[in-house]
Amino acid sequence: MESATFPAADLAGELNPSKPKNFPVDPLSSDVDTSKELQKLANARAEGKEEGKREVMQNVKSTFLISGLIVAIVATSFVVVKKLKET
Repeated sequence: MESATFPAADLAGELNPSKPKNFPVDPLSSDVDTSKELQKLANARAEGKEEGKREVMQNVKSTFLISGLIVAIVATSFVVVKKLKET
């Protein structure tokens, strides 16, 4: 004996019969919204580029500072070792 199953029900259609399936889109407001989104995206990219430049300069600056500090420590240690060997 075969087991009979019920077909799947369309719950959204059954619970909301007056809900329209296709919404009309106003092309003018859709274009305005799209252009605003594109403008926001362009502004975000421009700010990201500026932020990236600042970040690169900060990295270069800190690299030079750390390198200078290491050179100063090495030079000082050579001077101290030389003085210790003389005495």
